[in-house]
Amino acid sequence: MAYLLSQSLHNLSIHDTSIPTSLRSIPIPTTDPTLFAISIDGNIASTTSNSSTLTIDGTTHTPTIQHPITYIAYQRNSARYITLANQDTIMYFDTKEEKTRHILNAQIQTISEANDNNAIAIITKAQKVSIYNKTTNMSNTLDIPSTQTPYKMAYSFFRKTLLAVIVADSATNTANIILYDTAISYKPARKIDKPHGAAPIIDIAFSPYNKYLMATIGADRKLVLHDCERGG
Repeated sequence: MAYLLSQSLHNLSIHDTSIPTSLRSIPIPTTDPTLFAISIDGNIASTTSNSSTLTIDGTTHTPTIQHPITYIAYQRNSARYITLANQDTIMYFDTKEEKTRHILNAQIQTISEANDNNAIAIITKAQKVSIYNKTTNMSNTLDIPSTQTPYKMAYSFFRKTLLAVIVADSATNTANIILYDTAISYKPARKIDKPHGAAPIIDIAFSPYNKYLMATIGADRKLVLHDCERGG
């Protein structure tokens, strides 16, 4: 089963791609930019800008979080737990017991979680990428060339330690992808240069069905597919 989310001005719509006629819409309470996530059983969680509340399938929840939420994602194998982040804190929200558990303090720009929910990659405001292991409570920093600034990341669905990082290269004024296998090293495993030519890369994602497939979307309005094993 696979779900597809779409956003209009006033609604979030969820489609079950295995049922062509399926469609469920949930109203968005304001027209502010919205963050949203979908669970493995099709529940939608959303929050609007400058808000510290969550809306889960139309019901409002209030996690214990002091600043506006900037990141929201269901854990990949759970419909109960949601990972939340603001500008300096990462935490879990238990939707069943309405409880929030603190995970880590950091100066956060964006984060990405490993498929086994054991590691969190964090792009800090200092433009470093830190890998936090939730089991050991230890952090390690990725080796990124000094001319390259990270701004987006994605973990593989199949290889829990394979991380793709989008970087902006100030030396060439292009956007590249660096792949890391953090089980082996915190140095780059391979690099994909300028997949969208001179255009910036907007986002990146791994396929949930094919362990070799990765995709990027660029400001050139092109979707590019990559073989993440060969780096091309």
